[in-house]
Amino acid sequence: MLPADRVEPRVAWMREEIEEFESAGSVVDQADAVIDLMYFALGTLVEMGVDGEALFDIVHRANMKNVSESVSVRADGKIQKPADWVTPESEMAASIVETNSPFKLVVANEDGSWVAIEAMAGLGSERSP
Repeated sequence: MLPADRVEPRVAWMREEIEEFESAGSVVDQADAVIDLMYFALGTLVEMGVDGEALFDIVHRANMKNVSESVSVRADGKIQKPADWVTPESEMAASIVETNSPFKLVVANEDGSWVAIEAMAGLGSERSP
């Protein structure tokens, strides 16, 4: 995680771009603000030391599962997640661990998270929680 002294300016820069988008007077101005927002967002991922492209692909795949024959849409137009939708956080965590360490995250059953920690840390099964 980025320390607070790095989070604060990055948030300010991204908010500035959102404000520019809100007050834009043309398509070009809106597009410029969105591209700048993307630039700051991607730069934040780089500063965090994570592979933004890999994480984007994971989240994109998960979000595309929202689109089906029976799409549910909120009043504001946002597509709702289906009942069987699975959050991408564990896959994202695995990608971050694998990119930034020699460990491979092993996803275990909900009641067996210690198995995943042991496997990631290379402890084997000689220890117990």
